[in-house]
Amino acid sequence: MDANSPTQFDEQPSVLRSWPEVESKIEIPGAWLGVVVLTVFLAAGIALCIGLGRSSPAGFGRLVGMMLGLHFAVLAAIGLAGVVVFSVRNRAFRHASRDVLPEVPREPVLQKDQTTFSCITHHLEFTERGLRLSPKPHLFRKRIWLAYLWTTGFVVFVAMCLWWKIDFDALTKASLICITALLAYIFPGVFEAIHNKKAKERGTVDFDTQADLCRVTNGNSETCFSLSAIVALQICCVHRVFGTSNEKTILPALELNLVWENSQSPEMLAEKCQRTTVMNPGGAHPEFIRLAVNLANQLDVPLLNHATSEDWKLESKRSKTRAVEQSGDAI
Repeated sequence: MDANSPTQFDEQPSVLRSWPEVESKIEIPGAWLGVVVLTVFLAAGIALCIGLGRSSPAGFGRLVGMMLGLHFAVLAAIGLAGVVVFSVRNRAFRHASRDVLPEVPREPVLQKDQTTFSCITHHLEFTERGLRLSPKPHLFRKRIWLAYLWTTGFVVFVAMCLWWKIDFDALTKASLICITALLAYIFPGVFEAIHNKKAKERGTVDFDTQADLCRVTNGNSETCFSLSAIVALQICCVHRVFGTSNEKTILPALELNLVWENSQSPEMLAEKCQRTTVMNPGGAHPEFIRLAVNLANQLDVPLLNHATSEDWKLESKRSKTRAVEQSGDAI
């Protein structure tokens, strides 16, 4: 395929670039491990249902055990289907070749108080003065039904235990079941509201073409530089390190970084290169790749894919000696 031919992630006609381009995927380490774990949970849930159905005597205990097994099997099947769909949809996209801007650092920025989100937090929109990368108003609306599915299974299980095993009158049992259901169904909504509020705190990036200005607003801080100073858009892999120095938790994630030249720095390009993280997703979602490709096309700058298998290997080595993050989160 020609290096400048359109792909599924292009939403505008293909144009010839002044830099060489190739096509590749974003690699995410540990995907196979997730498939193995989910497959084990699925098999265990099915085995529990079949085993109890064949060997245990009929009664409340067998019913509860079979429901738990079925619940685990359904959740594992949903997760496994998500991983498979994600793997199928993670296709190659066009980006600058590896020899374009080799002086740009390939290690992650790891900004302070950085939050890794399991879904895409921003969308790209056109304004009267150019472009804007702004936070989405609702992050978990499309996936909240999974939380309600789990809640429904939990409520049914608790209701069965209360109704058949607790020695109360029928009215008291019904009241307890209603209170349990109310509290259980409130939790997903509160969870969604809290995390949506946190997502809205992510920075807004304005690309003002009329004033030749890029403004990155994040909380009370603001970074401004010339729009023409942007030299590239970088997708960078990162292993975030949480926990303590003795017990570390490694979280694979991605950074979408604006790469721009600081004219006040020394003349060496490696020292003039500044990077600002504008998105920090937990995976290579097709929507994220499409947004990165479109933004790079609109800015007419190279899109650097620094999340290849080789980059992940180097990042894995760096993370082993990296200090534990004192702030930041992942949701």
